Amino acid sequence: MANGLVVVAHWKICNSIRKDRYKPTVHQSEYKKLKVCDNVYTLSSESGKSVESVDDISQVKIVEKFDEFWKAYPRKEHKAMAEQEYAKLIVQGIKEEMLIASAKAYARAKDGQDPKYLNCPDSWLQKCIYSDYEVKEEKPKGPQQPEEEPGIDMWNGEDEPKNGETV
Repeated sequence: MANGLVVVAHWKICNSIRKDRYKPTVHQSEYKKLKVCDNVYTLSSESGKSVESVDDISQVKIVEKFDEFWKAYPRKEHKAMAEQEYAKLIVQGIKEEMLIASAKAYARAKDGQDPKYLNCPDSWLQKCIYSDYEVKEEKPKGPQQPEEEPGIDMWNGEDEPKNGETV
């Protein structure tokens, strides 16, 4: 909020307070600006329309290609946690294309293995195992340099001895 207060938008999803322990906030004017939708706090504008929460906006922009990653990854468990780890990596500057290519390389490397012995996607991302399967971009090949002729001693202009020859 503009006055420096912080709202944990998803607090109500996993938390609750017993009625006998509840104490209302001293920041009632700010509290009245909050609306609860699907157990998520959102800030409503003065016109009464609700504004998207900050978390929702960032998730839309960050995780554009997660579905492509999910299709490429060979083990399909813990999707929500994997999406969180994926978003964290994207925020840190890891490219989505690299994660997707690494997931495809991991799938190729583990092809034929029982999926229960593969890493779950969330731990694969969290432990940076994707870096073991990082696919390097190939540099475009330019004009090739002519190779030097082997066997010439550049210091004194004499031929070097070949294998088995004595000087």
